[in-house]
Formats: sequence, structure tokens, C-alpha cells
Amino acid sequence: MLRYLAITWIAVFLAVLAFYSGILPLAVAVDLSIYRPIPVVFRDDAFDRAVMVVDNCGSVPAAVFWFHWGYDGPERRDDWEPIVVALHSGGIHVYARAHYIWRELDTVFNGSRPVVLFGYLWHTPMEWRAPVPGTVAVYDYSYEVSDTHPAEIDVCRAMDVCSSVPSWIAASAGAASLVTGALGIAALAISYIRRSV
Repeated sequence: MLRYLAITWIAVFLAVLAFYSGILPLAVAVDLSIYRPIPVVFRDDAFDRAVMVVDNCGSVPAAVFWFHWGYDGPERRDDWEPIVVALHSGGIHVYARAHYIWRELDTVFNGSRPVVLFGYLWHTPMEWRAPVPGTVAVYDYSYEVSDTHPAEIDVCRAMDVCSSVPSWIAASAGAASLVTGALGIAALAISYIRRSV
């Protein structure tokens, strides 16, 4: 009887600890398409394709919205510009890669959708604060949903570089499996004790 109580107490303690520390989050499906950015582009410099890739970072729900142009300045080549939208620390966080350097954008929101300005010809993503002459906000656009990125990206690294997501959150997937394993062993021990009593 004493073993049964001890094992039960340990299992409950691990479950409470895991839940309150955020290591074992509740599995909640999040529709990240409602956070799709509102791109602000110059009238004669509109993107021709958009792709959404859900790419969670550990327990942090995140999506990358890729915008494509067939040129980058004077060069005729594919130009994919990623905007990462992540839900953590009680808010919506937006990350962009400007000149190959990741940073978090302190941008304006229209409801749940961040407004992002893309620079002329080179399409550098920037914070949008006020109307810019010659630009238009694209509220409705078609986009593809994909399982693969059209260009190389590491969402966890992007958020970690911006230091908004503590590294323990990104690593929580491994910790969650450790705690889940401990809880599973405790449950097996409880069922064994119940059968033997």
C-alpha cells in the first residue's frame, strides 16, 4: 500500500510540474492562417506567389509565410522573402530576414494580422508604421499551403537569434518526451501494483 501511494504521489508531482513549467503543454491545434501577414508593396512591384508553411519550433506554434518575386533588384532570379509568425510569451511575434539578418519586427497589426512593408525592387521586409506614397496593402491574396519550404530556413534559429524565444522553450520537445516517459513508467508501476494487490 505504501509503495502504491509513493508511486502515485511521484506521478502526480511529475504531471503537475510538467504542466506548470510548460514542458508538457496541452496539445492545441492552432489555425495559423488567421495570422497571415498583410503585405504592403509598391504598386508596380507586387509579389506573384505566396506560400504558407507550418513549422512549429518545439512547443511554439509558428508559420512561415513566403512571398515570391521573379527578380531581386536588377537580377532576374527567384526572390523568396520569409515572414515568420510565432505565438509565444502571450503574444503574436513577427520575424523577418532583412539582408540575411533575422530580427523581430515591431509592426502594426490589423486584428490578428501583422502589416509588413516590402521595400522597392529588393523586397526587404520592414516594419510598417504609416502609409507610404505609391504603396498598396494587399489584404486578400491566394496562397498555397505546403509541407516544405521553397527556400532554406530554420524557424527555431530565426527566433533564437532574435532572442525572443528562450532556448528552453525550443528544446521543450525533448524534455516533454522525457517527462512523458517518466509518467508512462509511473503508470505501468501503478497498474502492476494494482494487479498484485
